Amino acid sequence: MTSPENQSPWGRALANRRSPSAHPLIMELGFGMNATALRGATIRYDDFGPSTGPAVLLLHGHPFNRTLWTPQDRALTEARYRVIAPYLRGYGRSSVTHGKVLLSDFADDLAALLDHLGIERAVVGGVSMGGQITMEFQLRHPHRVHTLVLSDTSAPAETDEGKEFRNRLADRLLTEGMDGYVGEVIDKILTTQVTTRLSPALT
Repeated sequence: MTSPENQSPWGRALANRRSPSAHPLIMELGFGMNATALRGATIRYDDFGPSTGPAVLLLHGHPFNRTLWTPQDRALTEARYRVIAPYLRGYGRSSVTHGKVLLSDFADDLAALLDHLGIERAVVGGVSMGGQITMEFQLRHPHRVHTLVLSDTSAPAETDEGKEFRNRLADRLLTEGMDGYVGEVIDKILTTQVTTRLSPALT
């Protein structure tokens, strides 16, 4: 067994991941994950790095999950940052709640998560929909934001046509399931190089 002093910084970070009794450790993909009840939902999240390090909150987009940030988790943890990467409400291992979930709901979930972790301010970064949630978080909780990091996102509100399209798509997915939709959008989400490498798993 590798001793702690011989492990890489990333290995030590994984070995020392905080999992107090208030946050039951959930095993997923070979790694530990924390969970807590917030605002009527169970939110699961990764919490890497030293508890005293500068906090970085990373928000995934749709239809992804917190594993999108794995390379950044590693790099930031090795640089002695504390990295919080949650599954957003309704995504991955976090619970699904009834009714509409607005950007403001996601933002308030994240403020509650920071409260739960005892974090006053954080660097907040998001990609795509996660970027829109990041901007909503800045509007609703500006005193909690040290720095914003926005990636592949946009600020304009959804148009009426866009809302109609999304509602039709939601109705279709509820009726038909996800399989056909995945085949339609996979080439828009992943590069040709990646889809070629993964093609056996995608067929």
